[in-house]
Amino acid sequence: RKFLRAQWQAIGLDAISMSLLFVMPREVSNWSVPDAGLVRAQYRRTFTKLPVFDSDVWYINYIGHPFQGACYYNAMRSQGAKFWQAGLFALGNSLVWEYVGEGGMEQPSVQDLVVTPFVGSLLGELIHHGTVQLSRNGFKWYEKVFVCLFNPMFAINNGFNYAKKPCQL
Repeated sequence: RKFLRAQWQAIGLDAISMSLLFVMPREVSNWSVPDAGLVRAQYRRTFTKLPVFDSDVWYINYIGHPFQGACYYNAMRSQGAKFWQAGLFALGNSLVWEYVGEGGMEQPSVQDLVVTPFVGSLLGELIHHGTVQLSRNGFKWYEKVFVCLFNPMFAINNGFNYAKKPCQL
């Protein structure tokens, strides 16, 4: 049940991310709107060729992807999952994003396959511990803003309630 809830949250996050990438200038996403035949051909390459080093702007690769990984991670972690369970969830969703979500537009990226799940899990754990610490005495208004911005999955899964369980590793 927790996995399904987290998976729906990850699908929602991916839908928002994909929508933003389609409306951003081409210089940010490096995507052009292709026809269906080009998308099919790209999917064939996606699943038959090795990942490549992409040339995305630094803030997409090293801020956006870790944040996306942290959100995947905290979709599970904020429901009481252990570190390794949430990390595997982040890894799985990162693979789905690279191969299924972006796979029709570009070749999977080596940086994204490493940075999103691994750096995202570490960032997610730091954010998770911080959120749990804030929750111990109740959230002040500015702490609620912090949680909504940096750990939205906690807010979705728990509201702003006191953390009943301590962090588990």
